[in-house]
Amino acid sequence: MAAADTPRADASAATATKRLRPAKPAVPPAPAPPPELVDRLVKDAMQIDDEALRIAALEDVRAAISSSDPSEIRAGLTAFLRLQTLDFDKASYHDAILRHTSSGDPSIRNTTFPALLASGLRPGDDALIRAAARDGLGEGTSILLLTMEKGDLTGESGAIVRDLLHRDDIPARETLRGIWGGRFSPELEARIIALSREPATHHDAIYFALSTQNNKSAASVDRLIEELSDPDSHNNGGRAAWGLGYGVAPADHPRVADAALKIVATRNSGYLHQQAWSLVKKYTGPAQLPALKTLSAKPNLPAEQREWVDASIASLEEGGD
Repeated sequence: MAAADTPRADASAATATKRLRPAKPAVPPAPAPPPELVDRLVKDAMQIDDEALRIAALEDVRAAISSSDPSEIRAGLTAFLRLQTLDFDKASYHDAILRHTSSGDPSIRNTTFPALLASGLRPGDDALIRAAARDGLGEGTSILLLTMEKGDLTGESGAIVRDLLHRDDIPARETLRGIWGGRFSPELEARIIALSREPATHHDAIYFALSTQNNKSAASVDRLIEELSDPDSHNNGGRAAWGLGYGVAPADHPRVADAALKIVATRNSGYLHQQAWSLVKKYTGPAQLPALKTLSAKPNLPAEQREWVDASIASLEEGGD
């Protein structure tokens, strides 16, 4: 079930965790590229007054990526990634980048795979990226997979992310941040729900992952409804309410509306109250008619809200929805 991490699933993930731990790098990390070199390459490529200078800078980036010097390689890859908004032939850099995918230097590997994706994937590249992600590509592993899969983490890449969330060498916070707005497999969703119940990862699981999930199951909806009562009504409760505004299946709309009506009936201000009103207006239907009448009778209900509630009651009683 997606509502919780089952013992069997945890056991499987624990095995995967051991398998996924990266081996010690074959070579020490290359020294960080000189910031002034990367900044110069990017500045010269991004300026808009001298086309020849821009072309020369882009060729310098290519030369750096093609270099045998580890520091220059890192500089070229870093600059290439910083130039993604620039319109140039990124695909022509693909093969120069590809040769670094077998590097034993983690500082180069962790930059190579995002650069490979940015150059435009060719057949087989996705499998190469997944294989590298299983070993771990640093804190950017999950966002690399999310981007490659165009937000769909319901397949093999989702399984990799789930295993990452069982590891202790990559911070769970960074993995959760990297899957913002994704579609999750039931197994990945279950792991995130489990993390949302652990004090160390509670906020991050709610804020970065469950609230932004684009295919919330009933289990995810239930967890976010539960979170509406969190004492931190802005960062956790309010965030959960915001997240319930999208990615919710129609079958779950009435439950969200019921919970939101309870919030507006017991609060009178704040971010959670504001977001709950949005949910009430979005999801309220005939099943909420009794709760709307109760809310209408609330003595201190603001006039604008009372007007909306009374109009909704009249519409529903006339057979509207």
